[in-house]
Amino acid sequence: MNNEEKLLREEKWRKLLKYRYFFNFIPFLDFALVAGSLAYGKVHENSDFDIILGAKTGRIFTTRFFCFLIFSLAGIRRAKHDSGESLKDKVCFNHFLTKESYAFLHQPNSYSQNLYENLIPFFGKREKIKDFFSANSALIKNPNHSWEKWQGSKFNLFRFIGENLLSGHLGIFLEKILKDIQIKRIENYLKTHSAGPAPRLRYDDEELEFHPDISREK
Repeated sequence: MNNEEKLLREEKWRKLLKYRYFFNFIPFLDFALVAGSLAYGKVHENSDFDIILGAKTGRIFTTRFFCFLIFSLAGIRRAKHDSGESLKDKVCFNHFLTKESYAFLHQPNSYSQNLYENLIPFFGKREKIKDFFSANSALIKNPNHSWEKWQGSKFNLFRFIGENLLSGHLGIFLEKILKDIQIKRIENYLKTHSAGPAPRLRYDDEELEFHPDISREK
């Protein structure tokens, strides 16, 4: 990495660190990991921020909904139609996990191995992040997980109220509604858009993963 690339990466990190404030608003969010180009140091001017998120079991669709809501209101969520300059410095939420899906099922190639080995803890519960890395210890053989950028969650009244209101039957009911709505939207989108070669897609109660074009991973 030359000096220009280092400076650009540092600038990108400064911007993402400013966004961390918004993660405190998300109910049932256990952790956030930085992935993609920022994690392994190959950023360019229009790079976005790939984030892997850990959600509480039974609330994955609720967590996704609030991520979309909060970051859309802030104007920093990457949308489906964004490309080129319009995706610059936006947050891409294309992978949500629960503890039941911490262990990656697919075998990595050189691209994905590099990605997994360089995941960077960014936000949330330290023990949950350690559980995630432990679940993938056989897959992540040469980890380079610097904790330098990590910060635990801070008290947030919105999240506190949300988690208390939605921890019981009301939360189960809302999760079911949000699941039905989101799956319908996902499947309608897939019907009208090419998913690319051999897409890696999963959307259920344990994991939400949307990598419609994995050509780089071959």
